[in-house]
Amino acid sequence: TVGRHPGTNQPASFSSDVFVDDVEKGVKGTRTISMNEPLVHRGWTFYQSSYVEGSPMTSIFQVTYDPGGRIAYLGFFGFTIGLFCVMWFRSTRPKTGSRGEGDPAGGDQEPEPDSKE
Repeated sequence: TVGRHPGTNQPASFSSDVFVDDVEKGVKGTRTISMNEPLVHRGWTFYQSSYVEGSPMTSIFQVTYDPGGRIAYLGFFGFTIGLFCVMWFRSTRPKTGSRGEGDPAGGDQEPEPDSKE
């Protein structure tokens, strides 16, 4: 089906009704795929990408399979936790002064004069 903007006859939205019959998963019935509401089944995602007007009306789908999607989300979650920890521990460390002060190697102290008498 094609929804149109009033007065312009320009397409505003389009959708397709598809029949899913999966005996193993126990899924049987009609599902609607529209522009912003894809059908996800067994890890495959079916997007309504376009259509061709005519008789019969033809739907064009984009089909994707992303087995690593959960790994990407897990990596992003780990990155966020790590960033939070860095910022948290940096702000809770005691301050020792400005840079250069309290150099443990003694780089900011003047050398002692040699006392040969």
